[in-house]
Amino acid sequence: MKQAIQIPDVCPSCGTSLELINDQLFCNNSGCPAKNSKIVEGFAKTLKIKGLGPKTINKLDLVCIEDIYELTEEFIEERLGSEKIAKKLIHEIGISKNANLQELLPAFAIPLFGSTASQKLCDKISHVEEISEKRCSEAGLGPKVTTNICSWYNKEYKNRYCRLPFTWKADVFEGVPVVDINEVVCITGRL
Repeated sequence: MKQAIQIPDVCPSCGTSLELINDQLFCNNSGCPAKNSKIVEGFAKTLKIKGLGPKTINKLDLVCIEDIYELTEEFIEERLGSEKIAKKLIHEIGISKNANLQELLPAFAIPLFGSTASQKLCDKISHVEEISEKRCSEAGLGPKVTTNICSWYNKEYKNRYCRLPFTWKADVFEGVPVVDINEVVCITGRL
């Protein structure tokens, strides 16, 4: 006996009406606990913060990215019950503060903006405050990606994320000089 699949019309986590876009359901509630937990989890994964997985995020009640950088060793130890784990997690969070702009931008889950787009944009800018439609165009980003990154910058970055403990600078690589030595190299031997 076949049974029809019932598509939910409300978010199972927060009860907000879901929006169907391109055969995918989206919860547009910015306060949705499940959505926010996934954003924090994705951020930690992208910045390679070891020890900050879904279970730890839940135990520490982290609801936004900013919460990560407000954690104290004492709070972590109290919640997780281990001084050793608390020290390691604080150390990992400290390491993440050194992330460059190329690594940071994809961590914020900006739609259509991943590591490739980040690298292209960071080749044209040296600081997050240089993000603009003109710079995105120079970087070869498409109109949807440009709209998304500029919207994130004007809303999310300026209102929330600018206070996070990052330098927000892109790594600038100077061109490596090519040395012409006019010699032939021959590789011999077996693999």
